[in-house]
Amino acid sequence: LVSEEQIFWHEFYHLWYSPSRIDTVADFYEYSTHNVLHTQEERRAEEFTAAVLIHSIGTRDTIASIQERYGVTSALAEIGLKLLRDRH
Repeated sequence: LVSEEQIFWHEFYHLWYSPSRIDTVADFYEYSTHNVLHTQEERRAEEFTAAVLIHSIGTRDTIASIQERYGVTSALAEIGLKLLRDRH
């Protein structure tokens, strides 16, 4: 189950930060590589959402502990874990 907060920040990214708003249906068909661009934008939206919702992790944090603490999906917890560990 995806929380409303997680959905909000994901869609907020698409609305305000997607380059050239390529994630809109009208723009989709103008690109021959639309599937690649869409995949990149989905990845970026998930990374943005993880950065907003997952504030910190400890050395012993797991995907399950992050998921429980921040109320995010396991997929987002995994992204957050990777992002925060890459920073250190």
